[in-house]
Amino acid sequence: MKVYAVGVGPGDPELVTVKAAKLLSEAGVVVVPFSSNKVASLAERVISPYVRGKIVRVKLPMRREVEEEELNTIANSLCSELKDFKEAVYVTLGDPTLYSTVFRLIDRMPCVEEKELVPGVTSFTACASRASMSLALGGDAVAVVPADRRDVLSKAVGVFETIVIMKGSMGLRESMRLLEGYDVIYARRCFMDEETLGKEIVEEDYFSMLIARVRKDAKR
Repeated sequence: MKVYAVGVGPGDPELVTVKAAKLLSEAGVVVVPFSSNKVASLAERVISPYVRGKIVRVKLPMRREVEEEELNTIANSLCSELKDFKEAVYVTLGDPTLYSTVFRLIDRMPCVEEKELVPGVTSFTACASRASMSLALGGDAVAVVPADRRDVLSKAVGVFETIVIMKGSMGLRESMRLLEGYDVIYARRCFMDEETLGKEIVEEDYFSMLIARVRKDAKR
């Protein structure tokens, strides 16, 4: 079968691309991966204006280290659920190439003969838009770092003009302390009802982030 791995953007149905909307509306089956009921309901809320076919929910472990056997079991089970379909759409929030479950699961599914990735709006570009800020100009360099990789962050500070720290549940406050010489914006759930933007960290969850832009007067 062929699987379309479709990015559905940061959480606003109006930010779903035209191509994604077309695939969702024409699909006989749409797979929604989730780690909790809350995440599942968010993804379904985003795609609900477009989906006409069957929705298959698949629960995935989102921890970094997962046993191969556990993932293979989930992949085989999903293939069984999709056995009556020649094509399926597999949705992911944001973009399928950035911190998504696409490669973790689809590449293990024995029933998948072909996959096609459909890009979506990423959460950090959405939040930069909300903050009316540029991520890069001219020859600026941008780093994207998970919040728990402070070993990488410490090396990026002073080298990259912009640093985006994602996966906020892993420790934004500790990361904030390393960003000397940067103007920092805290952003959470941009383009969702719970959207928060500001200078202070309000909550550290998976959908929260820091966007740091080097100050013009910073010593480098």
